[in-house]
Amino acid sequence: MYPSYCIDGIHSLSKLGKGTFSKVFLGEHDLTHLKVALKVINKSTNLSPERIKKIFEEIDILQSLDHPFIIKFLKNHEDSENYYIVQEYAPNGSILDYLNNNTRLTEAMARRFFTEILIAAEFMHKNHVFHRDLKAENILLDENNNIKIIDFGMSTHFNSYEALFFDRCGSLGYAAPEVIKNKGYTAKSDIWSIGVILYALLIGELPFKGNSDAEIIENLLYSTPAYPTHLSANSIDLLKKLLDKNPKSRISLHSVKEHPWISQTEYSIISRVTPDTKLCNILDKDLVVQMAMLNLDITSVTTQKLENKYGEERFTYLLLQSKKIVDTTNNIIECKIKSIIKEIRRSDPSVDHEKNHHHSITYDSSLRKRELSAPNLTVFDKRPSNPCVTIKPVIQRRGMPLPISPRKITRHLVKFHSYDKKEDNNSV
Repeated sequence: MYPSYCIDGIHSLSKLGKGTFSKVFLGEHDLTHLKVALKVINKSTNLSPERIKKIFEEIDILQSLDHPFIIKFLKNHEDSENYYIVQEYAPNGSILDYLNNNTRLTEAMARRFFTEILIAAEFMHKNHVFHRDLKAENILLDENNNIKIIDFGMSTHFNSYEALFFDRCGSLGYAAPEVIKNKGYTAKSDIWSIGVILYALLIGELPFKGNSDAEIIENLLYSTPAYPTHLSANSIDLLKKLLDKNPKSRISLHSVKEHPWISQTEYSIISRVTPDTKLCNILDKDLVVQMAMLNLDITSVTTQKLENKYGEERFTYLLLQSKKIVDTTNNIIECKIKSIIKEIRRSDPSVDHEKNHHHSITYDSSLRKRELSAPNLTVFDKRPSNPCVTIKPVIQRRGMPLPISPRKITRHLVKFHSYDKKEDNNSV
C-alpha cells in the first residue's frame, strides 16, 4: 500500500512511478474531476541544499515554458514532510513505451513525433532553457498521441550557444560526446539527444550500445552508428548531421527544420499550435464561463497570477486550460488537413478518400519527396505547383512481427548522478 495524499482539493489515486527522491502519483481534482500528475518529494530523504535548489529551479523553468508540447505546470505546494509539484497528466505513456509496443516506426510516423519534438526544442532554446536530459522516456504522449516533454530536474538556463557547462548530467545512452569528455559542453548537446531519439524512432534501438558503461562510452566516442538499408537517404543524412561528434559542426535546430527529410507542410501545420505570447495574458472566454459554472471568482485568477500565487481559482483555470490545449492542438492539425482535402476536391471533384488508422500526406516535386504523417487521410502530390492532388487509401502495415524487447533500449539508460539512477520512465 502506498500513502495517499490530499492537498488543496487534489487526492492521489494510484502510483505512476518512483525516482530516488520522488514518487509520482495519478491524482484527481475534486472540483473538476480532471486527472493530474502529482510529484511528491519527501524531505526526509537527506536532500542536499543543492538538490533543494534544483527543485525550485525546476519549478521556475516549468512556469516559464507554456507550450502544448511541454508538460504544463499547474501548482506547487509544501508542507512539513514533502514538496509537491502538480502537473498535467499525459495518459498514453512515453515514447519508449510506444516503441516497445510498436517496434520501429515508419518514417512518416517517426517524422510526426520528431517534428513535435523539434518544435518543442526550438521553443525551449528560444526561451534560453537547456533541457540536458532529453530521452525517449522523458517524452510522454497525451490522449491524442501528441508529445509532452517532461522532467526538467536537470535543466538550466543559458545565454548563448557558446556558454559552457561542466556538470555531467543526463542519461548515458543519450548524452553527447562532449558531455562524456567533461571538457565543457553547450546547449547543442540537446541536439545530439534528439538525434538519438530520432534514431530510436526509426530503428528501434539506441545508436551506441555495449555490455558495460565503458563499452557504451567507447562506442559513443569512437564508433559510427549502423544505418540499416531500409532507411531513406535523407533520413540517414539527417541522422549523421544530428549525431555529429563535433558540436561546432553539428547541425543547428534551424537547419534541422530546413532539412529535406522534414516536411515543410507538416512543420507548418504543427507549428501553428505554438502559443502567441501576446495572447497568453488574455483570459479565455470559454474558460471564464466554465469557472463561473463552478462558482469560482475569475478576477482572482489575474490577481493570483500577478502575485505568483496558485490558489484554487488560478489552479482550476490552468487545469481547464491544459485540457482545452490538448483538444485544440489536435483540432488545429485536423482542421488544416480538412482544408487541404477541401482544396483538393475543389480542383478535382473526382477525388475521394478513405479513412484509415495511420496515413501520410506525401508531397512530390521534381526535386524531392516528402511525407507528412497525419490521422485520417493520405494525400499524394503529383504537381509541384499544388501540394495536394489526389487522395488514396493506404494500408498501414504493422511493424516487424517480433516486438522489441524493452531491454534493447532500457538496458543502456544509465545516468551520471547517483540520485537519478532509479528514475522512473513516468516521472515528471
